[in-house]
Amino acid sequence: MGQLKFKYSMELKFSSPVSSHYFALRCVPGDSLRQKIMLNECRVRPADYTSADRDGFGNLKISGGCRKPHDTFSYLVAGTAVVQGMTVQQCPLHPMYRYPSKYTECGPGLTAFAEAVARECARQGAETAMDRAVCAMHYLYSHFQYIPGVTDIGTTAEQALTQGEGVCQDYAHIMIAVMRRMGIPARYVNGLMIGEGATHAWVEIYTDGGWYGLDPTNDLHIDDYYIKLAHGRDYADCVVDKGIFPGNEEGPMMESVVYGLMEDLKGADLCVDIHASNIFLMELPQVRINELTAETLVPLGKKINVDFVWVHASATVLESTLAYSLNSIGTPTLVVEMGVGMRITKEYGYQLVEGILNVMKALGVWEGDAGEVRTPIVSTDREVGYLNADSAGIYVPHVKIGEQVEEGALLGEILNPLTGDVEQSVTAPISGLVFTRREYPVVYSGSLLGRILGSRDKEEEADDNAEDGNI
Repeated sequence: MGQLKFKYSMELKFSSPVSSHYFALRCVPGDSLRQKIMLNECRVRPADYTSADRDGFGNLKISGGCRKPHDTFSYLVAGTAVVQGMTVQQCPLHPMYRYPSKYTECGPGLTAFAEAVARECARQGAETAMDRAVCAMHYLYSHFQYIPGVTDIGTTAEQALTQGEGVCQDYAHIMIAVMRRMGIPARYVNGLMIGEGATHAWVEIYTDGGWYGLDPTNDLHIDDYYIKLAHGRDYADCVVDKGIFPGNEEGPMMESVVYGLMEDLKGADLCVDIHASNIFLMELPQVRINELTAETLVPLGKKINVDFVWVHASATVLESTLAYSLNSIGTPTLVVEMGVGMRITKEYGYQLVEGILNVMKALGVWEGDAGEVRTPIVSTDREVGYLNADSAGIYVPHVKIGEQVEEGALLGEILNPLTGDVEQSVTAPISGLVFTRREYPVVYSGSLLGRILGSRDKEEEADDNAEDGNI
């Protein structure tokens, strides 16, 4: 166990003054099973207000804003950390760490690399999750080169591996992708390492009922020289400092356009941000709401004629989006996801128009007729089951979007395109409602095939278990 003094600061200079600047910082380390933090100083400037809470991944997040014009933004965090290294942190596993994410999707390069790692593990007789993870770390360290400046924050694991060089973010993303491909849950960590002088990224794998840290950039186990700031599925979930501002009327063209857009929209009774599904998926018409704005937005979401209202900590209403910006300044904004393959169909369009008219009538801004609307399922804490491909091939779904399925039911098959043989039978991990379904037939290992909303909220299940004497 070690005691580390830390001081971390950042200063950002804008090209021209900005106003109505809102930020989310994950720069303050929090207490955990392996570290205890004594904070001496936490300063954010300029800021009209700040508040501290936990995000959906359990990270400490400082949120705030500054409305008046300013051309610099900075923060400073200092304190002492009592840190214990090389220990498993006992914790329940969330299934999201089993599956590919934005930065860790496996393409041909990563798939081949993971297979090479698996062969090396077999050669060395590595059988446990820990032994295979350490083997993978050693293999990555010897087959990837640390070169700053050749990748950026948007580089994916597949892209970095193709180049064969990158920085700590790339090492972490590649190892996470390999671990998940090998069936070992893994997550991304941002933090501080003694001697680095900047933030560092590493990996935690799930083994023996908890999380254990490995640093593939340095080929090391996480010891008492590391201080953790935040974790998530990949870099996008735990950015240390993220901010938004509605542009500048006198700034460059992009800032001027954003400023004008925000000025036009702010103060509206309601904004609706309409998204079509990506090219691969069909989505049940739904409203996605960040849990921080649920109290205001759920009543509106119930009236807009969708089938499903999804309130979730990691729902896709994230910082640095139009919806988040508008909600931050008090303009209620709903994100509606609907359609198939980047197309909003006529049927879905009519459904949404009826819903918008219904909301307008409820808000008193429409006096005309509004048809009957659906009563949506509202999920605040239900389990979500993810379906992912284990094999490449052609996916043939056997269920319809919106269908109720039982755990273990056959949902589809992945076929070998040359022989027609079934490479994988895809079954339901839980009972519930199919609200996302794969439409694009070509799949690779790790491809998302669907999502299932569990039948009941976790709290209801816990109450039933308690009544049955299971808790």
